[in-house]
Amino acid sequence: MRLGRRPNEKERFVGGIEFPRRTLPVYRRESTYPDPDDLRALYASGELGLMGEVTAQYAGLAPTAQDLAPYFALAAEMGVPVSFHTGFGPQMSAQRGDADFRMRLGNPLLLEDVLVRHPDLHLYIAHGGYPYLDDTVALMMQYSQVYVDISAIDWLLTRDEFHRYLRRLVDARLGARIPFGTDQMIWPDTVARAIEAVESAAFLSEHQKHAIFFRNAAEFFDLDADHLLGGPGLAGPGGTVVRATRTPLVLRPREPGARGSVTVGVESCMKSWCAMSRTLLRMFCAHRKSSTALPLTQIG
Repeated sequence: MRLGRRPNEKERFVGGIEFPRRTLPVYRRESTYPDPDDLRALYASGELGLMGEVTAQYAGLAPTAQDLAPYFALAAEMGVPVSFHTGFGPQMSAQRGDADFRMRLGNPLLLEDVLVRHPDLHLYIAHGGYPYLDDTVALMMQYSQVYVDISAIDWLLTRDEFHRYLRRLVDARLGARIPFGTDQMIWPDTVARAIEAVESAAFLSEHQKHAIFFRNAAEFFDLDADHLLGGPGLAGPGGTVVRATRTPLVLRPREPGARGSVTVGVESCMKSWCAMSRTLLRMFCAHRKSSTALPLTQIG
């Protein structure tokens, strides 16, 4: 199995590898597990930037299977985002090349123990988690590092069904974690259908559509969105890109009503071009001080 990308692809794609079940021409299926040491080297070199799509469901595996544990641990350790197949597969998959495929193993909520074990794991649920809408919403509401793409469902489902599903995700205030996708490798005409499915969603603002088509994916992959759009981007001295951290500042009182403070030195961070979250930057700019005490208020 060849790992890595062609040289001319490096500026256009974030490379990943599909396992443990993958498709070879012409619809020939095989199981394979990449060597974790080989993956480590490819991620360290920048040759690959994504783990997956992890197609555990096709291999009859729950996300908690021991066969997958080394890969989740590697992704969490190296900060590599994960793409995880969820939901459904081609009709009659168990009779058409994937004997171990089971629908119940596509429920995104089965990922919860993995996320508890690896709290820094950054992961997106492929194919919208369809048809497990309630469980997808529940998982994403609890674990803010989980995104959900809309690949395949944006052209396979009827327009009304897709809009119903997408609107529920947006109404649950998850719109900033929904990147666009197509899952398309065979029929290029479906790419246009997928785009139109989002464009025709009257309940989405232009800002929300832009987020789905671009901003959400840039955020998930920790890319400099402004630079990709032709702007100056987050550049520091010598053109070095300063990236924002994903780690939120969580302040929780020891008991209801308790108060405390935390002091952060902003001026020194800015001078050294430290990466910090956009939320913190807004808080610092609002206070216009080199350091500030932030009250710890009760979190419900």
